[in-house]
Amino acid sequence: MVFEENGTHSVNEYRTSSSAEIKRHQTPVVKCIEQRFAQFQGDVDIECLEQLQVVKYKVDQQYKPHYDWFVEPKLMINGGQRVTTFFTYLQANCSMGETEFLAIPFNKSLHEQFCDILVCDEKSTE
Repeated sequence: MVFEENGTHSVNEYRTSSSAEIKRHQTPVVKCIEQRFAQFQGDVDIECLEQLQVVKYKVDQQYKPHYDWFVEPKLMINGGQRVTTFFTYLQANCSMGETEFLAIPFNKSLHEQFCDILVCDEKSTE
């Protein structure tokens, strides 16, 4: 699902996964997960969190490189730009899925320290 400038959602080739949004505060379990995510991300206001989203990728499905910000003012009514993201993987034998900053050149002397906590592969260290 991709958010369009007019505020609607659409399906396109950028994201070919299956996904579902979970209603905010729907159950005590959902509320607890939201509270923990908010705490982990620096005690952000729980009301500024986006709805939780469950995403499933099958073989050959993907989310192509994309920009993760809004340009339309009406899309920012729920707290503005996304400043943090929290992923939880439910399948232990997964690979990929990390965030890559494709437009930021990797400078080994400046950025190698981040390889302790981020994925640094051949593409990022060229």
